[in-house]
Amino acid sequence: MPPVDKRTLRVHEATVNVELARLLRKDFGLDAQAEVVTGGRRPDVLVSRSSGPIIIESEFAPARSVDDDALAKLFMKVGGQEVGVTIALVLPRELRDVRESELVHRLRASEFKWREWHTETEVPPLGRGSIEDLANALVLASAKPNHLMEAVDCLEEGAYAAGSWLYYSQPAMSAVARVFDREESREVANMAALMCINAMVFHDRLSSAAARVPLFRLETGQDSRTKHAQVEKLISAWTRVLEIDYRPIFEQPLAILREVPLTEAADFVTDCWKTSSEMARFFHIVGHDVMGQAFNRLVADRKFLAAYYTSIPAATLLAGLSLAPRAWKNVNWSNPEALRKFAVLDPACGTGTLLMASYQQIIQNHRAKSNTKSSKHLDALHTVLIEDTIHGADVVDAAIHVTASMLASMAPQATFESMNVHVFPLGIDHDEGGCAKIGSLEWLDHQSVWSMFSGAAKQYSSNGSATKAQVPLPEANLVIANPPFRRHNSATGGGDYKTRVFGHAEDDAEGLSARLSEVTKGTPANLVAGLASAFVLLADRVIEASGRLAFVLPASFLFGTSWRSIRKMLADNYHVEWVVASHEVNEQSLSFDTGIAETMIVARKLESGDDPPRKAKFVNLWRSPEFASEASAVHRQIRRVPVGVHQINGPPVGGTELALGSDKWGEVVEAPIDGDAWIGSRWRSAVVGQYAWALNQGELYTSDGTEVAATMPVAPLESVCSISPYHLQIKGSQGAFDISDGWDDSVRYPAIWHVDSRQQRTM
Repeated sequence: MPPVDKRTLRVHEATVNVELARLLRKDFGLDAQAEVVTGGRRPDVLVSRSSGPIIIESEFAPARSVDDDALAKLFMKVGGQEVGVTIALVLPRELRDVRESELVHRLRASEFKWREWHTETEVPPLGRGSIEDLANALVLASAKPNHLMEAVDCLEEGAYAAGSWLYYSQPAMSAVARVFDREESREVANMAALMCINAMVFHDRLSSAAARVPLFRLETGQDSRTKHAQVEKLISAWTRVLEIDYRPIFEQPLAILREVPLTEAADFVTDCWKTSSEMARFFHIVGHDVMGQAFNRLVADRKFLAAYYTSIPAATLLAGLSLAPRAWKNVNWSNPEALRKFAVLDPACGTGTLLMASYQQIIQNHRAKSNTKSSKHLDALHTVLIEDTIHGADVVDAAIHVTASMLASMAPQATFESMNVHVFPLGIDHDEGGCAKIGSLEWLDHQSVWSMFSGAAKQYSSNGSATKAQVPLPEANLVIANPPFRRHNSATGGGDYKTRVFGHAEDDAEGLSARLSEVTKGTPANLVAGLASAFVLLADRVIEASGRLAFVLPASFLFGTSWRSIRKMLADNYHVEWVVASHEVNEQSLSFDTGIAETMIVARKLESGDDPPRKAKFVNLWRSPEFASEASAVHRQIRRVPVGVHQINGPPVGGTELALGSDKWGEVVEAPIDGDAWIGSRWRSAVVGQYAWALNQGELYTSDGTEVAATMPVAPLESVCSISPYHLQIKGSQGAFDISDGWDDSVRYPAIWHVDSRQQRTM
């Protein structure tokens, strides 16, 4: 018999799928199965997740039909859940000729290409990377924003309807106000409903994951007696859950049910349950995203706080850049116990989006470095992250409740003894002689701050009642934040304003302003720049040497004169690693709905004796990631940018290209930094910045950028004319003049403020 020509032996795609699924299970802890029949169809690889199933359709390159195959699997039902995401995976052609005994090794070493298809028909960008990158994309894959908006609308309507049972009943409203220690308001009623719905969603996930947690199902078509019994049943169930754990999630919702009169509580619970049942369905599609956005739409004082919701893709991008495993040389990502000494702090965490993104990135780092992927091992890591690693603070109770429940829901079967999330007071504390309190910024003046709500076990007395907890100034490895932007002593209309924080109203503008000025006096923080500069100062206080800060800041940080001292502090004491800005038209903000151009900064604090580089890499995105998986691919590609990127102060050759597959996403350029304006993010196209830099030096390059065509003298504008005063020096609390509406003949020198040039063309 003639010998077999091994060149004619080909590995079948089904064999590759089986090994691919096995590697996803073994190396990355994913629940992946290959070539299984479900619903009468046979996906190549099925990945089951709590947030919804994903189907991978694979094909050897050139893979002309793989996109059609992936699109055909959308809307499939798997175990009662709709498939909202599919992956069209292009297998490297050379895998066809690999011996089966070598297939696993080659899969680990191969580079793949894929597209992440959603229910929309537009063509997504082509992803590229290793099997680790593919696994990360599978973990982060989520639904399109239209699903999110549908879920947010559902939750907002449900919370408003349930809250109405409290708001329009004086006894119920008084009871809820007592629970929160706030004035009676529509906002407090809404937040009570949101908390209870949130607790019900978490209870549903918890009871499905932990057998000892009692189930709760509301019976429909009830009379009043049955409704009352249902409330008692829910109180009993949550009391039993508290005996196990999870006090930060259930403590306040349980107090609401116990305090509100039974008649109102019965209808309140019914409406909360209806909404939570809908949200349980949506949760599989959009995850915790929906809770944060609904919270923002329900909180009336968000404008005052200037606190906005960080988008999931932006949070993923910032966490990915700041927690890149290779950047932390002394951190053992594979050892959960070692991570007890690694602290991540968000001092203005809101609903915890950045903390969730940090949690997920640490899990990814651990999976990539650890040889142990068992569920028991990951549960132990979850407990470590909740008890010791993740730290958050805010000034709104309901925001912290969302943060606590969403963090706990990442592994509901794992228990924990404490949680480092806190609510710090904002406003005038009349119990302490009228002292002004400014949330976590009190850490600038004190080594510890009293928390009104804490996840720490020591907060609770022996009978389970909540007491205040004293929270010491933390030592953090990473401070990650999207802090409030509001200017000191300013409001939408200028002048005086009334502070409203979650139903607590006080005429305390003057006291707050004085307190903020007191704690920032003599520091680089400038409150004309807004509260964000004070949070950067706080981060600098708590970050250890070689630790990092990762912030979302207004774009004015890069060039505003009021930010000059903060820029100089960072240039002198940090290696500013990344500055990221979006130049996509109408998408220059990174928060959910600010409408404000924003930027990201990641900087490492220098060790004593280190010389500051005084330069940074600026990432100018031409498009903003829509999905967390896209953002993950972008930050991985940014980290792969070569050391020698093009310089803004070099010849006009453009920036170093940032691409995903064949799609260009932007450019990276290196630029000098000091206290003056950081110009690396000023231009979408780096070549324009390079021409501008040369022009500032008096050099005019030829159009092809090959040589200097001419030289000319250049002078600052201020050397030839006078610059007018800053507007706050003219009007408002710091200005010399009052502004009045209209004028009459008695006004000696009439003037116009805020001219609308489209209408007012003459005096």
